[in-house]
Formats: sequence, structure tokens, C-alpha cells
Amino acid sequence: MISNAIIVVYYLALHFIAINPGGQSTIFIDLFLEPKKVSYGPFKGFDMYELSDFNVYHGRGKKMRKLYINRRDTNVQVLYFKDTIANALEYHLKFFKSDEPKLPTVMMLDVENDISLGQHIFRITNKETTYCGFINFAADDYNFSSLGLHAIIESVDDRILMSFNTEGIIDYAMDSLFDSNKVKFEIVRNNVIRLQ
Repeated sequence: MISNAIIVVYYLALHFIAINPGGQSTIFIDLFLEPKKVSYGPFKGFDMYELSDFNVYHGRGKKMRKLYINRRDTNVQVLYFKDTIANALEYHLKFFKSDEPKLPTVMMLDVENDISLGQHIFRITNKETTYCGFINFAADDYNFSSLGLHAIIESVDDRILMSFNTEGIIDYAMDSLFDSNKVKFEIVRNNVIRLQ
């Protein structure tokens, strides 16, 4: 009896996937990349993170607002970024990657003083690297910590969606608190769009 029920559930799942091929989602994993300190050359004073096709250089000390992304094979610069939104004391990088090679790597640069002030969002593919925008949000967890620590990024129907696994979220621009179930973003090529 149980095995028949399992077969029916399996059949219904396959049928659903067959009639809704785009309805599948792919969850991105939080990559832990250990930075290497660059002690010579043009990126002296930077930390280097190695992605599959790229080197990400993030400044330390007086250079911490600067970020460069270069191709690993040719060392050609594909993106230069300097934070001009906030005069922060710290910046922290987080990377999210899917098992699907065609999907981009999502990179979040957290802007912090004593609390997180928000996130700069980037998309990295083998063809291009783009800055998507800044979201002026933090987790409402008594520390106002980075949303990068709570981000759930997934691909659904060829859209890159970001939600969060924390109870509350603060929107600094509106000076409002929200339930995390009511905050979701889509990460597109050159923008981060709030969906709810």
C-alpha cells in the first residue's frame, strides 16, 4: 500500500515537471572563499578572491571602498567599482553560486559601520560582470546585521530571486520594519528590483 502511494506521488511529480518545465528552482549555495593578501604589484594592499574565471580584488585599509574584477586567464579588467553611497568602516564580500554553469555568480558587498547599512549586488557570468545596484536594507536582529548572512538566492523560471531567512528586515530608506516573508528582490542584469 505504501509503495503504491510512493509510485503515485512520484508519477504526479514527474507529470507536474513535464507540464511545467520552467517551474523548477535551483538554490544557490553560499561559497566560502578564503582571500589571499596581495603583497606586490598593482593590487598591493588588496585581498584577492579566486572565482572560476575571475579574480576579485577588494581593497584593504584606505582602499577598502574599491573593487576590481579581472579575467584570470588574461588579467583584463571587466569591472571597477568604488562605493560612493556611504563612508563605511568595513566592507565584507559574500558569493553565491549555483551548480548550473549557465547561471551567474551573485556577489554581495556589505557596507558596515557598527551596523549593516546595506548591500551592493553584482552578477558575474563567463560573458560579463555587472553592478546591479544597492539595497538599503539590513536584518532586524538586534545587531542590524548584513542581509548577506540571511540571503536565499534561487533561480526560478530563468529569474534570479533573493529572499531572506530572518524574521524581520529594516528598510532604511522608508525607516520601516517588515516581516521577511514580505520582502523579495529580483536580481537582473543591471538592477535589483523589489518584488514585494
